[in-house]
Amino acid sequence: MFLTLALALNAAEPVKQPEALALIEAAQRAHGADAAKTLKARIVFEGSSIDPGQSLAVAGGFEPYPRRLSITVDNSANASVSDLDAAIAGDFRFQTHAAKTADKGFAYDRRTGTAEDLPGAVPGLEMALPHETLARVARTAASLQLLPEKDEHVRIAYAYPNGRGGELLFDARTKLLAGYDTKPSPSVHGDRYASVRFGPYRRIGGVAVPSGVEERQVSVLFGTVASRLALKHVDEQGPSTTELALPAGAQKGDYSWRPPFSAKPLGDNVWLLQNVTDTKAQWSYNVLAVAFADHVLVAEAPIDTATSEKLIGEIAKLAPGKPVRYLVQSHHHQDHLGGIRGYVAAGATIVASAEAKPLIERIAQTHPSTPDTLARAPRPANVLAVQGSRVFEDATNRVEVYDVGPNPHARQMLVVYLPKQKLLYQADLVNAGEYPLNDTSRSFLAWLKVRKLPVETMMGLHGRVLDQAEVADLVGEERLAAR
Repeated sequence: MFLTLALALNAAEPVKQPEALALIEAAQRAHGADAAKTLKARIVFEGSSIDPGQSLAVAGGFEPYPRRLSITVDNSANASVSDLDAAIAGDFRFQTHAAKTADKGFAYDRRTGTAEDLPGAVPGLEMALPHETLARVARTAASLQLLPEKDEHVRIAYAYPNGRGGELLFDARTKLLAGYDTKPSPSVHGDRYASVRFGPYRRIGGVAVPSGVEERQVSVLFGTVASRLALKHVDEQGPSTTELALPAGAQKGDYSWRPPFSAKPLGDNVWLLQNVTDTKAQWSYNVLAVAFADHVLVAEAPIDTATSEKLIGEIAKLAPGKPVRYLVQSHHHQDHLGGIRGYVAAGATIVASAEAKPLIERIAQTHPSTPDTLARAPRPANVLAVQGSRVFEDATNRVEVYDVGPNPHARQMLVVYLPKQKLLYQADLVNAGEYPLNDTSRSFLAWLKVRKLPVETMMGLHGRVLDQAEVADLVGEERLAAR
């Protein structure tokens, strides 16, 4: 399938092939695009989602979490609203209310009470109303290529100027959009692409609405993992004035505490590499680096190989002549170990939980089609599994690594403690300034209270640095009980 697509995408002169454009236009008519101009509707899907990169399980047996999507439109008034309620392991819920009128819109996070401007369409619109996908592809794709008919589907390859694209699949008889496959892209789990399939259609106001949506994540490491939504409610009711208005008390997310990418000294031979992606939005990333007499220990490998290589270069400036010998990996989630291949390529020993060890070894052996440093010079991952705790020490520094035990967010979770500096580094357990305390936080803070580690400074992969008074407040009974 993707060989044909690759040939189309690599054409010397991308064009909008007349036959392909004619098929999209026919599909738009079949979906009721004209009727959609005056559509007034509320469309509600419910089901579950599975994300291998954010699961409690490390590999296989991935647990589903409830998901609900509501889309409400009044196209005559150019107004649309979406409400998404989704979750991942450990009481991380994402409840987003988004609204758009004309060219103005906002996205409101119900969990944090913050709102941001919404420059594009409301999230989920194209899932509930697939004719929107057809309009976007016809309008903005740099190329359209009609591919040979396959089974009951006719296919069109498309590509955007930024290189992203994929295939649209149409029912050969009805011309309705049956689904789409995105172009494969590299990830820490090997090449990966998304595959969406729409269930049988029904009509509302003359517009085709799918009765179900199946979203598949396809990767080299995990194969196909499917999430499903089913149509639960549909009527011809547009958004209310209240739904289109910014909720009372909403505030813009304040991340003024966050510096640009920089190295913050935390005592002799210890640094926090802050905001490594230089983001101004929610979810920044901070990496800990600890220098010993002749080497460096790093905690966490977020995002991707390029980020790791950037950080290894910065560490070489902070601790000249001292290679990164150890990387402590807190847990297996994708955004946390996305850059782990860069450290394997650099020869670092990966310090991880026993449960994550096989996954990390497989990641090192699975090379993306776009070669990175490790693919160009393959080597196996040297993984040191932590059972309970592990100490790294010389005359310069001491680092203690602890497994905090079963946690709602991951079955095994490592934290890093520096007794000399009374400093604790953790990932996802407390995300100060970026996400409120949740069940994951309470489980960890209960562990910390039992361990009685003297902590004067706490920091995380996400969020801002906490001082001794803030840590003491967090560990107190009253805060642990607070929701």
